[in-house]
Amino acid sequence: MTRKKLLMLLGSICLALVLVVPLLVACAGPTPTPTPEPVAFHKVWTLYHNIMLGQPHLFPGPSMVKWARLIEERTGGAVRVEVRWPGELPYKGYESLPVVRDRLVDVIEVCPHPQAGYEPLMDFHSLPFMVDTYEEGKWVCYELLKPMQEKVLAKYNAKHLMLLAAGDSPQWYSKGPVTTMADMKGYKCRVYDKATTDMVAAWGATPILIPFVELYTALMTGVVDAVVTSTKTARDAKFYETLDYVTVVRYLLISLNHTIIALNKDAWAELPVHLQEIVLEVSAEIEAETWAIRPPDEVGIAALVAEGMTALELEPGELDKLKGSVRFMWAEWAERLGPEGEALFRKLEEYTGRKYLP
Repeated sequence: MTRKKLLMLLGSICLALVLVVPLLVACAGPTPTPTPEPVAFHKVWTLYHNIMLGQPHLFPGPSMVKWARLIEERTGGAVRVEVRWPGELPYKGYESLPVVRDRLVDVIEVCPHPQAGYEPLMDFHSLPFMVDTYEEGKWVCYELLKPMQEKVLAKYNAKHLMLLAAGDSPQWYSKGPVTTMADMKGYKCRVYDKATTDMVAAWGATPILIPFVELYTALMTGVVDAVVTSTKTARDAKFYETLDYVTVVRYLLISLNHTIIALNKDAWAELPVHLQEIVLEVSAEIEAETWAIRPPDEVGIAALVAEGMTALELEPGELDKLKGSVRFMWAEWAERLGPEGEALFRKLEEYTGRKYLP
C-alpha cells in the first residue's frame, strides 16, 4: 500500500470515530450521577430516666430531650437516642449501676444516694447541713463528688457523662404548722434514705421509709402525715391535696441537688472518635444549661402556695437547733466509711475552714 493510500485509510477511520462515538454516547444516555448512600444509624442508644427527672415537661427533663435531639442532629443521624421515662422500663432507681454495667440500657440516670446499697460513698452529699452557700455546694459536687463518682462508675463499666443540676432544696411538709423543732415531735414523717431517717429521728419525729410510688396513698390513708423532700417532688406527688404546710428548712442546699448521666463504656467504645467528640460537646452544653436555668427554691414554694399550701419560716434560733441535732451524723458516716469517708470530710474542712469531724 502506497503512503498516500495509507494516509487516506487512517483519515477515514478517524472520521468514522468522530461521527460514531457521539452517536453511541447519545444512545447510552447521560452518565448516571452516583446516588449517595442514605445515612445509616451507627447506634441507637436507650436513655432511661428512672428517678429524679420524672417527666419530660419537668426540669431538667426538657434539657435531656434537647440533649437527645442535638446528639442526633450533630452526628448527622449516626447516633440516635431513645429517651425512656420512669415506669417505662422495669429497672428501679437503686439498680442503676448494675443496669448500666450489664448494658440493659446504654445510658442511664444514676441518682447518687439510692446507690449507697452498692457503693456507700455515693450518699455523701445526702448528709444534712454540710454547706452554707450555693458556691460551697457546687464546689462539693465538682471537686469532691465527681472524681469519686467517676471511680465508682468505672467499676461498673460506665463513663460519667454529665453531672446535672436536678430539683431544688428539700423542705419539711406536714398537716399542721411547724415553726420549731419541738413542733416536729409526734409526726410520722416519710423519709427516703438512711440520712433522712437519722435526721428526722434526731428532730423528734418518727421516720417511715416509703417508696415514692406509694407516697400519695400513704398520705391519704394517714400512714404518714409529714414528708421531707424537694418542692419538685412535692408538686409531682400533689402534696397540696393531702398536706397544708411547707416549712422552709433547706437541710440540703439547692446546689447539692444533682443527678448523674452515665454511659456504658462498651457503647462508648463503639463510636468513632469524631462522634465521641460530638457527644462530649453536646453533653457539656446541656450540663451547663441545667445549672444555669434551674428554678430557684422560691419558684417551687410559690407553686405550692398557689395550690393552697401555707409557707412557714422557722422561728429565730430554731434552724441552729436542727443543725446541732444532726452533727453526729457526719462523724458517724466518716467512721462507717473509713479512710475514704474521712478524706472527703478533711478536704471539705480545708475548703470551708469549718470543723466537721472530731
